[in-house]
Amino acid sequence: MTHPNERTIEAARLSFNEELLSADYPSIHHDDEAVERLVDWLAPRAGGTYLDLATGAGVMAFAAAAREPAARVIGVDIADAAIARNREAAREQGCANIEFRLMDGRSLDFPDATFDGMTWRYALHHFPDLEHTLADARRVLKPGSPFAVADAVRHPADEPDFINRFQALKPDGHVRIYTAEALVELFRAQGFEVKARFASAITFTRALDADYRALIADMPPEVLDLYRVKVAGDEARLTFEVLNVRFLAPAGRPL
Repeated sequence: MTHPNERTIEAARLSFNEELLSADYPSIHHDDEAVERLVDWLAPRAGGTYLDLATGAGVMAFAAAAREPAARVIGVDIADAAIARNREAAREQGCANIEFRLMDGRSLDFPDATFDGMTWRYALHHFPDLEHTLADARRVLKPGSPFAVADAVRHPADEPDFINRFQALKPDGHVRIYTAEALVELFRAQGFEVKARFASAITFTRALDADYRALIADMPPEVLDLYRVKVAGDEARLTFEVLNVRFLAPAGRPL
């Protein structure tokens, strides 16, 4: 019998192989200011090695590699079609300091203390075993290294959990979007220290079917307002808050 986590990962792979190559994806996830701030937090230096976990279209990986051409940047993702396209883009752009590897990210196939920093943007909510992933991230990071993370967060007043119920209707391996404080506590439990944070936002449209319509109709207006939900014809437009955090890996090695 296939483990539920394997089904979640396979759903994510299939969905993102299609979505990451779509014409709409870059415009939805485009946020130059937030990306630049995350790279500032990473602070890549000459001779350093950096990991972009769940790299997707390679936004963070390419930005970090461009910031410091003498650094080495590795982007990993489960979406094989996206990895292939990123490799081709790196060749076309002459980015000799960047490479992309196929990896599902739950367990990181790297030696201990490999990386001088790590980024993880817009993907945390697809990971089925965060405790394990964060423990492995701690393992492969050098002590005291920066870990720049960005992910959508659930509004604390969203008592019906609209955000997760809405996202679960899309078959893309969605697991869970956390409140900002719950997300931070997941990292603190693994010894990561919060050094800075800021909020940004992501706005997108979703084609509506009967299930989406029924869910939206069942929500109190004040809950829909938390995510600025607007329905027009066969589409809904929503805005999710994104929490961006600069963590530092623990100074000591894992026990």
